[in-house]
Amino acid sequence: MSQQLNIIMAGKSGVGKSSFLNYLIDNDLLATGAGLPVTQEYFEEVEYCSPKNGVKFLLYDTKGIEPTTCVEYENVLLKKIEQCDSSNDIFKWIHTVYYCFAPPRIENFEIEFIKKLLKKVSVTVLITKCDLIGNDIFLKLKQQIISDLGLEVQVIPVCSVQLVTRKGKSERFGREEVLKSSFLGLWNKLANCEPARCTKSFTEPFAGGADLDYLCNFPETMSEGGLDTLKKLSSCQKEFNPKEIWRSSKEICANVFEFYAKVNGFRPRNMLNVETEKFLVEIKNFYFTPYINKVKESYDEMMVAFNEWNKSVVFESREQKRYLEKRKAYSQCVKNAAKEFVQVLGNFTKHYRAQLLQYGQDCLRADGFVENRLDSSAKIDDLSANQKVFFNMLVHQDNAPNNFDDYKQFIFNMLAQELDIQENDVEIIEQLKKQIC
Repeated sequence: MSQQLNIIMAGKSGVGKSSFLNYLIDNDLLATGAGLPVTQEYFEEVEYCSPKNGVKFLLYDTKGIEPTTCVEYENVLLKKIEQCDSSNDIFKWIHTVYYCFAPPRIENFEIEFIKKLLKKVSVTVLITKCDLIGNDIFLKLKQQIISDLGLEVQVIPVCSVQLVTRKGKSERFGREEVLKSSFLGLWNKLANCEPARCTKSFTEPFAGGADLDYLCNFPETMSEGGLDTLKKLSSCQKEFNPKEIWRSSKEICANVFEFYAKVNGFRPRNMLNVETEKFLVEIKNFYFTPYINKVKESYDEMMVAFNEWNKSVVFESREQKRYLEKRKAYSQCVKNAAKEFVQVLGNFTKHYRAQLLQYGQDCLRADGFVENRLDSSAKIDDLSANQKVFFNMLVHQDNAPNNFDDYKQFIFNMLAQELDIQENDVEIIEQLKKQIC
């Protein structure tokens, strides 16, 4: 399997997309122009291999997006992402979009476009030509972007072209930080897509076109479709093989873990614990029979009420009211059954996603995102403020209720992530706690 990171460059014409790619690969392969549309095709492929760690990148330069071409541009890029993401090989998916814009501002139509991209892929916003603005202007732009798009978007200042001005010679910067952001894109893609892939047999349309969403929003109708679709959902569950799905998923994750281990020379502790697999098994163990029986009973009662109303000579009668009540009860019965099952699916996908994100954060910390490691001789006074918070939580954990034990390690890993504490530091703090307590 060829392991590489796939990235799309997007942005308006003339903001420096091609110039940044040339800087990124350290080779003037792409034509550039000052404020002019240079790339004429929607996708121009460039391959790059980092000399630092041997990581391969497939980069797609694109023609510029403009207000008049925004809809077409969106459709083409989203179709490209969907096409690549349909592969069974995660290393063929689109992992990140670098969205470039040049000061002084990012336009509203660009913000709306990025919001649509974020539903499919991680986005890193590159503020190009940052050598021409001060740090205060950059911070204002960053604050505006985060305010519009949220904290999940990374904002990175870059300078792609070395210029000589009256103030002196500007230096190029931003390459390493941008390349690191693409690693986060791969992790986010894995965490957001893999749990859903494991359960896609339940979320895709069944024979006849109906799906789980149809059941959750089942209308008040005489249609037997609610009962029939619920039976199809039950049949799909009978064919569901959690052991095989978990084996396949672990294999996909192992390829990504191996990729990072090769790049970083570091493999974090295994986060894929048995709790996630238990949630997957619960999907198989969900007992549909009582729900189907209840829906069938409700459907039969509705049809009896309808037939009684049909015999009535008065249109707006007591029989009509009874029929409408039974029809509503049938609809609600179908929705209740579907939502119970959706809750079981959600338990698995949410738990698995959180674990994968945590594992990814561990890998990224090993790649240099967090510095200032503790050594094995550390004392309490050597801990930072966040490390002391984590230490105090460890000290008081023994007071937690018994049913907390199963989730304790997972919760503390999440806490370490929020406090930006590296795995090595976590282990040292845990040892320090044992020595003192």
